[in-house]
Amino acid sequence: MGMGTAKEGRKGFGGKLLKLYGISLGLTAALVLTGAALFCLTGLPEGLYRPWMLLSLCGPCVLLGYGSAQIFGKRGLLTGLLTAAILLVFVLGTAGILLQTGTEINWFQPLYSLPLLAGAAGGFLGVGRTK
Repeated sequence: MGMGTAKEGRKGFGGKLLKLYGISLGLTAALVLTGAALFCLTGLPEGLYRPWMLLSLCGPCVLLGYGSAQIFGKRGLLTGLLTAAILLVFVLGTAGILLQTGTEINWFQPLYSLPLLAGAAGGFLGVGRTK
């Protein structure tokens, strides 16, 4: 009976994390599409496009870090940082595949540390909260 409970706990753990990634990816897509519509339909300067895209990643990374730290229950900074890094690599990799610019994306831009720091901050906040 004890083993069944542990098995169910692991299954629920992965399901919660996958659900959290799905929500974060959906939020990222919604923010990116909203930004694309704003830049196409209004006269916003194109110089604001890059900051918008970074903020479109920072928000979901905070959510992901917060939720994953609540799931893990400890080491919030590390948990938030790693889950945000996975999301960032997935989003950049998908963009590279869709735009067929895989090698042209500069993967080591210093600005990509902002979503990672946002995820770590979300993890820091999430580990202190009770479930």
